[in-house]
Amino acid sequence: MEKALEKGRGIRKHNDSQGHACAEKAYRMFLQAKAVNTQLSHEKEREVSHRQEAVSRNRQILQRIFNVVRFIARLPLTFCSHDETQQSLNRDVFRELVSYLAENGDEVLAEHLSNAAANATYLGPCMQIEMIAIIGAEVQREVARRASDAGMFTVMMDETTDVSQKEQVAVYVDTFTKLAAAVTTVRSKTLVGARGHR
Repeated sequence: MEKALEKGRGIRKHNDSQGHACAEKAYRMFLQAKAVNTQLSHEKEREVSHRQEAVSRNRQILQRIFNVVRFIARLPLTFCSHDETQQSLNRDVFRELVSYLAENGDEVLAEHLSNAAANATYLGPCMQIEMIAIIGAEVQREVARRASDAGMFTVMMDETTDVSQKEQVAVYVDTFTKLAAAVTTVRSKTLVGARGHR
């Protein structure tokens, strides 16, 4: 045993060797390492967090684009033009407004327009039609809810044929509250009574 403890021999020689240093380092790393299931769990958490960030970013982008669609829908403007390429001098109002917002301070839209894949910009004609349909359905639900809540309503429709021989229909719905209905009832009774006195 004494020879094993002498300098340059046995245990001391092994302790000073590079192989022992590597093995000791590996052992310490093993003790500090997290279990595989813990590592996988952390990786899954990072993946879920990254996905949630992407979903949140996409929602912000779509919210801004929907706001543009709502804005244009309130105005008597068309959404599309015949040439929607980047080089066109007469692009549609929709793309022009989105570009304007991106160039003038909307960092979310600016980042989206510069980094989005060509098939994921949410600016194409099919996407515009889908957003208009979604907003239209929302407006119809709100009109139906208000008419139902009011109890009384009137509907007025006007139809015209455009140059492409397609019929265009405008629908106007007016709702009455109970107070307005009472005033209308009193006014109509007064008019009927007035006609009877002539």
